[in-house]
Amino acid sequence: MTESQEYKIRRKDFLVDVTIAASTFATSRYYDVSYKNLDRLKPLKEKGFVLLPNHQSNLDIIFEGLLLDKAIRRKANYIMKNTLPSAFEYLGGIRIIRGKDLNKPISREEKKMELAKAKERRDYVLDVFYQLLAKEEIIVLHSQGNRAYKKPYEPNSSNLKKFLTVQERLNNPIQFVPLAISYENIKQPFSKVVVNVGDPIRVPNDGIEMLSAHLMNEIHLEL
Repeated sequence: MTESQEYKIRRKDFLVDVTIAASTFATSRYYDVSYKNLDRLKPLKEKGFVLLPNHQSNLDIIFEGLLLDKAIRRKANYIMKNTLPSAFEYLGGIRIIRGKDLNKPISREEKKMELAKAKERRDYVLDVFYQLLAKEEIIVLHSQGNRAYKKPYEPNSSNLKKFLTVQERLNNPIQFVPLAISYENIKQPFSKVVVNVGDPIRVPNDGIEMLSAHLMNEIHLEL
């Protein structure tokens, strides 16, 4: 994607609304769900921001969507790996080729090709983030990278640095919102789920350590 190309959101809001309604019905009957500190999202009702949840299960995405609908009646864009079905794009998914998805080079020529792919991938990701935030869209990123059930949150700084690069281009501070999702027992009916919104933060362009420390302080398991 070049700067002259506009990223077109494929999300179909009516499909998201149907999914939200079905998910609300299903989760309320299978789990005991509680949402905390929703008021922290109220000032961001019409703003673009980055939601940074911990990642324990594929169910996280459902609770993230329910949270945004319940708190501010907003829909989001979810960064997902390229290997997931393209149909998820209609629900807000944005498929991204990750470094681990690239082939491992075995020759000098192949290494050059892979490095070129990596640069193209990084430029594409940064441009997508920039365009979405410039349009006051919400981006949801599991900054841990991989799922880690019942394990402490540890941010992947390389993912966070991408947003600080975008922030410099926007010339406007990005609002980062921590989110902690805790499961008592994900396989147990009527077990507790706690979705807790952390304290939003803005950091300077070189504030990666500040952002990481804030996320680790705000995102912790309650169950």
